[in-house]
Amino acid sequence: MANLTYNRIHTVISETAIESIKTNLRHISSQLPYIGLTVDEKKSFRGMDVANKAFTEDCIQLLRSNGAETMPSYIKIENIISDFSLFNQLDELKSILNQVINQVDDAQRIAGKEAYDTALQVYKLYEAAAQAGVAGSQTSFEKLNQRFKKNTGRKTDNSLKNKQPK
Repeated sequence: MANLTYNRIHTVISETAIESIKTNLRHISSQLPYIGLTVDEKKSFRGMDVANKAFTEDCIQLLRSNGAETMPSYIKIENIISDFSLFNQLDELKSILNQVINQVDDAQRIAGKEAYDTALQVYKLYEAAAQAGVAGSQTSFEKLNQRFKKNTGRKTDNSLKNKQPK
């Protein structure tokens, strides 16, 4: 059972801060090169792991020191260098963004859990109040019960519908 007296995250981000964050994220997005990938491309493009990265670094180093002139003209050395530089830049940004995403995910998960745990307790309290005949509680329980059974797939207890508040 949730401890409703312990609330790990009890805050709301100000509307000004939310707008500032969204503006900054849009600005960041506008600064990045955007080339979309199709689903098939995402599946077929090889990712760069540590070994592939080391191999690519070795190729660039060798091209710079010994071999640019031995490559055919269709191998554009500046392309491999700029692509690899961009990969490294994006890798650094991705690391920072992943930290931010993890922070957002964790805060959202905590906030959602705490809100839902409390909502479940409210639901149970309305149910108990309706069973005890507390005036006005039956309507609230029925409304929540309809939503609850849709969310959980549980069957409703129709026995409460016929009870009149005392």
